[in-house]
Amino acid sequence: MLKLWAAPAAKDVLDVIEVLHGMNSDNARKMPADASTGFIKPRWPKLVITDTGFD
Repeated sequence: MLKLWAAPAAKDVLDVIEVLHGMNSDNARKMPADASTGFIKPRWPKLVITDTGFD
């Protein structure tokens, strides 16, 4: 596995990359509800986050 490093400002993005890597390893198709959303721009949450999780 490739180990990525970034500035503290990019921690949310790195967290999601790790989640995606785990999903790929497990052949999972649904994003966990507790995945980081800090990197999502303010206008996007209503389009990508629903009552049932990520769309």
